Amino acid sequence: MVRQAYPLTPEPVLPLENDSIDAVLCCVSVQYLQKPIEVFEQVRRVLKPGSPFIVSYSNRCFPTKAVAIWRSLDLQGHAALIKFYLDGAGFSSIEIRALSDGVRGDPLIVVIGHA
Repeated sequence: MVRQAYPLTPEPVLPLENDSIDAVLCCVSVQYLQKPIEVFEQVRRVLKPGSPFIVSYSNRCFPTKAVAIWRSLDLQGHAALIKFYLDGAGFSSIEIRALSDGVRGDPLIVVIGHA
């Protein structure tokens, strides 16, 4: 298993070959992306066909760092926004799953698209 983080500012370019990655996870940080569709396009480019891109989020963030649209939405709105980003970047078979409903702590939602 290879774990690698790549900075995506100021330009969202992943220094990886096309169709070279089996899966990508964006863990509780989508709300800070300045160029989300461009980042998602890069993820799609490097993923092998059919591979998943999993975007997780909760109801917490650093409000001074999150983009304005994120701060104006609720949990369902966040899922719709991520789905919009995935659609815009050409992902398919998009699904939304609640991994934790928030009853005993923070909610945890994932939105999954396939390259």
